Amino acid sequence: MPRKDTGFPTDPAMRERQRTLLVGHFTALLDESQADAKLAFWGGSTSEVENIVDRFLALWPNRPIQDNTGGSGFNDSLSLFLLATLSKAEQVIESGTHRGHSAWLLREALPEAEIDSFDLNHSNLVHRAADVRFHEQDWTEAEIAASPSSLIFFDDHMNHGRRILEAHARGFRHLILDDNMPAHALFATGTPPVPTLDMILDTSLSPDQRFTWKRNGKQYEGVLDGKTVEQVRPLIAASAVLPDLADITLYGPQSRMTAVSLKSG
Repeated sequence: MPRKDTGFPTDPAMRERQRTLLVGHFTALLDESQADAKLAFWGGSTSEVENIVDRFLALWPNRPIQDNTGGSGFNDSLSLFLLATLSKAEQVIESGTHRGHSAWLLREALPEAEIDSFDLNHSNLVHRAADVRFHEQDWTEAEIAASPSSLIFFDDHMNHGRRILEAHARGFRHLILDDNMPAHALFATGTPPVPTLDMILDTSLSPDQRFTWKRNGKQYEGVLDGKTVEQVRPLIAASAVLPDLADITLYGPQSRMTAVSLKSG
């Protein structure tokens, strides 16, 4: 059973221990001198990490949605906050509003950015962050063109291949994808965005290969469309699944949030 993230340490020494471990975790991912610096391509510097983690830890106890079941918890929220802050984006698009937690988080990470959040259905929306424009429609239905300082976050459980192609066509080069499950673990979320980027980049899979999985007693199936693979793979300049924070926080596992850089042209 995943541990709830509604609790947190209050003892000063243990809060400092948690902070130190989190700072070290993300610093290692950005440090270009390290062999496993998965996020070095994203930009930003290791010197920024300490401030970002401190800001997040100060925000978390007072978040407007205390129990965000079905959405991002502590681990994913910290990863999203860090990626957004390091991006220094001036324009942010979010596809998948849900309750409004991540829109609030993006606003806190980038207080000067223009932020638009899209969802087909606002029945779950309970918090509207200040100065965020909320749209009850698919993001592709709006007139949007990216600038070099734009960022787009997909947490809508839609085909990653489709979303990457849409974003690239509109000029986006920095993407964050949620629920980037590998083919053998599609059961880990209720409606995985098949094909996920992990599946598209997995050369051990065959184009047009079919997959079946079971979750909560229901049977599902999906396919790795060969045309999507051919179109998307050449667009990926770099990508990195953020390592899970569960060993540090003991909160429920992350949903394989992934930073993506797309090629120009």
